[in-house]
Amino acid sequence: MLVKEAIPGNPSNSRALYRHLVSLLQNPKILKKLTQIHTQIITNGFSQKNYILANLFSVYATSSNLQQACKLFETIEKPSTTAWNQIIRGCSRTSIPERSVELYKKMVATGVIPDGFNYSYVLSACARSGMLREGEQIHGRVLVDGYYCSNVFVRTNLINLYAVAGVGNDIGYAHEESSCGTGSGSVGGGITCAEMGDLELGKWIHSYIKETALFRDRPLLVSSNNSLIHMYASCGWIEEAYEVLRYMQERSMVSWTNMITGLSKHGFAQEAILLFECMISLRERGVKPDEITYIVVLFACSHAGFVEEGRHYFTQMTRHWGINPGIEHYCCMVDLLSRAGFLDKALNLIETMPVKLNDAVWDALLGGCRIHKNVDLASRVARKFDAELYCNDSAGYLTLLSNVYATTRRWQDVADVRQKMIDSGIKKSAVRSSVQINGVIHDFQAGDSSSKHASSINDILWQVTRQRRMW
Repeated sequence: MLVKEAIPGNPSNSRALYRHLVSLLQNPKILKKLTQIHTQIITNGFSQKNYILANLFSVYATSSNLQQACKLFETIEKPSTTAWNQIIRGCSRTSIPERSVELYKKMVATGVIPDGFNYSYVLSACARSGMLREGEQIHGRVLVDGYYCSNVFVRTNLINLYAVAGVGNDIGYAHEESSCGTGSGSVGGGITCAEMGDLELGKWIHSYIKETALFRDRPLLVSSNNSLIHMYASCGWIEEAYEVLRYMQERSMVSWTNMITGLSKHGFAQEAILLFECMISLRERGVKPDEITYIVVLFACSHAGFVEEGRHYFTQMTRHWGINPGIEHYCCMVDLLSRAGFLDKALNLIETMPVKLNDAVWDALLGGCRIHKNVDLASRVARKFDAELYCNDSAGYLTLLSNVYATTRRWQDVADVRQKMIDSGIKKSAVRSSVQINGVIHDFQAGDSSSKHASSINDILWQVTRQRRMW
């Protein structure tokens, strides 16, 4: 029997059994033994391990046994993004795709951050169920999170959503976004080129669409200007982004939020807050701050150390605008207090939050512990996560914990944490970067030595590092 042969003879070796069960679920010939594997998962105490459950969901969904997958999903105390993705994906392909949208809303409410796969599946569900309004709202989140030009599946599903709904203008806008990197004059292409480091091509596209608009004797769409603001601001060309905002005949909430975001990310926190206040004072038609705007403002306060200002805006969003703070707002406040050294207040805020916590909140607190070398508090946080070491989502948390120990020279604790990551198969995502030289974009990834220039690059890096130490 396939299952019997693959499972280790010593059931006490739970880690080995865990890995074998995962490998079985990735075998396309396992469908007939699925119930047996599911039983092994439960009886061996893996019923709350997100990674193996996500694999199980995937098999159930593809084998037309979604009802069983849904029952299993309801038993998970803290589903990971991957687990949510699999159940949303399964529901999006049924006769009731609107169930995927309901699950998406529930997921966001619990503080889980969507990724490109998630947006792709839920947008597909919106298209199949005719839920245009919900799709438009998700489109807004896609723009803010930066997936509209970095994920071809998200773009394709956006176009499909508007095509099915028969919304011509939005099809055009989504199609502009989907043309990323083609050089065809689309705003989306300019944004992608800019984010890849090819700002010159992005500027050329800006010039092209301005000339096209003049030739057709009509102003640029608000959405096009919003994309240009995002392009320039993302690349640090703040003055150019501001010029686009300044000369817009009509501005939307997205226009202001894109500009405030650019200022915040590039260290202009004071200017971001001033622009936010300017936006409110102008009282332009249809423009009022939303939950995303306040996330950006709180982010600016956090990274600039504006504790009192952050508290003011956190209170203002509810009292003046009726916006109930979500997990992202609370996370910003924890980050604000932790960075400023108010670790006890940050912990008190965490313990009194009316929303469900996520890993990002604890990461923010651990970041403060690292800055202020509070290893005792970091160790207390570590104990809360000890049961989650099989989950890939904990890679960032464990890396932070290791760094906290390293700042206080607790090298044995550093080694213990890293060994747990190795034993549990947890890996931190590799960091990527790119640079444009003579019109060619060069992409780099941490630990990758496949480039033919690797030796020369390492020599230059060593020289730069040496000179920096001398300074």
